Amino acid sequence: MGLKRTDEFRQDAVRIALTSGLTRKQVADDLGVCSGWGQNDTVSP
Repeated sequence: MGLKRTDEFRQDAVRIALTSGLTRKQVADDLGVCSGWGQNDTVSP
C-alpha cells in the first residue's frame, strides 16, 4: 500500500509539473510518485 499524499503535496506536485518544464515522468521520479499521477488533478489559483 502506498503513502497517502496530502492535498497540499498534490497541488504542489501539479504546480511543479506545469511550471518546471520537466516531463511528468521526471517530476514523478523526483517526487517519488508513480508516473500516472496528476491526470485528474488541477491547481487552484
